Amino acid sequence: MQGMDVELSTVLKWVVTILVTGFIAQFGKMLAKYIVEKIKSRKSGVSAVRDERGSAAGGPDYEVTGMVQGRTTHKELLKAEKKRMKAEQKRAKKAESGT
Repeated sequence: MQGMDVELSTVLKWVVTILVTGFIAQFGKMLAKYIVEKIKSRKSGVSAVRDERGSAAGGPDYEVTGMVQGRTTHKELLKAEKKRMKAEQKRAKKAESGT
Protein backbone atom coordinates (compact mmCIF):
# COMPACT_ATOMS: atom_id res chain seq x y z
CA MET A 1 0.00 0.00 0.00
CA GLN A 2 2.85 2.36 0.70
CA GLY A 3 4.03 2.07 -2.93
CA MET A 4 0.53 2.99 -4.05
CA ASP A 5 0.59 6.19 -1.95
CA VAL A 6 3.85 7.30 -3.51
CA GLU A 7 2.50 6.77 -6.99
CA LEU A 8 -0.76 8.51 -6.14
CA SER A 9 1.05 11.52 -4.69
CA THR A 10 3.27 11.73 -7.77
CA VAL A 11 0.24 11.60 -10.04
CA LEU A 12 -1.52 14.28 -7.98
CA LYS A 13 1.57 16.52 -8.15
CA TRP A 14 1.62 16.17 -11.94
CA VAL A 15 -2.10 16.87 -12.22
CA VAL A 16 -1.80 19.99 -10.06
CA THR A 17 1.24 21.13 -12.03
CA ILE A 18 -0.59 20.73 -15.33
CA LEU A 19 -3.68 22.55 -14.03
CA VAL A 20 -1.59 25.45 -12.73
CA THR A 21 0.30 25.63 -16.03
CA GLY A 22 -2.97 25.71 -17.97
CA PHE A 23 -4.31 28.42 -15.67
CA ILE A 24 -1.22 30.58 -16.22
CA ALA A 25 -1.29 29.93 -19.97
CA GLN A 26 -4.92 31.03 -20.21
CA PHE A 27 -4.15 34.35 -18.56
CA GLY A 28 -1.11 34.75 -20.81
CA LYS A 29 -3.34 34.24 -23.83
CA MET A 30 -5.85 36.80 -22.53
CA LEU A 31 -3.03 39.28 -21.90
CA ALA A 32 -1.68 38.78 -25.41
CA LYS A 33 -5.14 39.40 -26.91
CA TYR A 34 -5.53 42.54 -24.81
CA ILE A 35 -2.17 43.88 -25.97
CA VAL A 36 -2.93 43.16 -29.64
CA GLU A 37 -6.34 44.86 -29.38
CA LYS A 38 -4.77 47.86 -27.64
CA ILE A 39 -2.22 48.23 -30.44
CA LYS A 40 -4.91 47.89 -33.11
CA SER A 41 -7.12 50.49 -31.44
CA ARG A 42 -4.20 52.91 -31.17
CA LYS A 43 -3.37 52.53 -34.85
CA SER A 44 -6.98 52.92 -35.96
CA GLY A 45 -7.52 55.84 -33.56
CA VAL A 46 -4.55 57.77 -34.86
CA SER A 47 -5.49 57.19 -38.51
CA ALA A 48 -9.11 58.24 -37.82
CA VAL A 49 -7.87 61.47 -36.27
CA ARG A 50 -5.64 62.19 -39.23
CA ASP A 51 -8.60 61.70 -41.58
CA GLU A 52 -10.78 63.96 -39.45
CA ARG A 53 -8.16 66.70 -39.21
CA GLY A 54 -7.49 66.52 -42.91
CA SER A 55 -11.16 66.99 -43.82
CA ALA A 56 -12.12 69.43 -41.07
CA ALA A 57 -11.73 73.19 -41.16
CA GLY A 58 -9.25 72.93 -38.31
CA GLY A 59 -11.04 75.17 -35.86
CA PRO A 60 -9.51 75.77 -32.45
CA ASP A 61 -12.50 74.27 -30.66
CA TYR A 62 -11.74 70.79 -32.05
CA GLU A 63 -8.78 69.62 -30.06
CA VAL A 64 -8.26 66.15 -28.70
CA THR A 65 -5.36 65.60 -26.38
CA GLY A 66 -3.19 62.54 -26.55
CA MET A 67 -3.83 61.71 -30.20
CA VAL A 68 -0.36 62.56 -31.39
CA GLN A 69 1.14 60.21 -28.83
CA GLY A 70 -1.30 57.44 -29.87
CA ARG A 71 -3.03 57.19 -26.50
CA THR A 72 -6.52 57.80 -27.81
CA THR A 73 -9.24 55.35 -26.94
CA HIS A 74 -12.52 54.79 -28.72
CA LYS A 75 -14.28 56.55 -25.85
CA GLU A 76 -12.09 59.63 -26.27
CA LEU A 77 -12.79 59.71 -30.00
CA LEU A 78 -16.54 59.60 -29.37
CA LYS A 79 -16.22 62.38 -26.82
CA ALA A 80 -14.24 64.53 -29.26
CA GLU A 81 -16.78 63.93 -32.02
CA LYS A 82 -19.62 64.91 -29.68
CA LYS A 83 -17.74 68.06 -28.69
CA ARG A 84 -17.15 68.99 -32.33
CA MET A 85 -20.82 68.47 -33.21
CA LYS A 86 -21.91 70.59 -30.26
CA ALA A 87 -19.60 73.41 -31.37
CA GLU A 88 -21.03 73.22 -34.90
CA GLN A 89 -24.57 73.41 -33.52
CA LYS A 90 -23.64 76.48 -31.47
CA ARG A 91 -22.15 78.18 -34.53
CA ALA A 92 -25.24 77.40 -36.59
CA LYS A 93 -27.54 78.71 -33.87
CA LYS A 94 -25.45 81.86 -33.52
CA ALA A 95 -25.56 82.39 -37.29
CA GLU A 96 -29.37 81.99 -37.29
CA SER A 97 -29.93 84.47 -34.51
CA GLY A 98 -27.45 86.97 -35.96
CA THR A 99 -29.15 87.05 -39.38
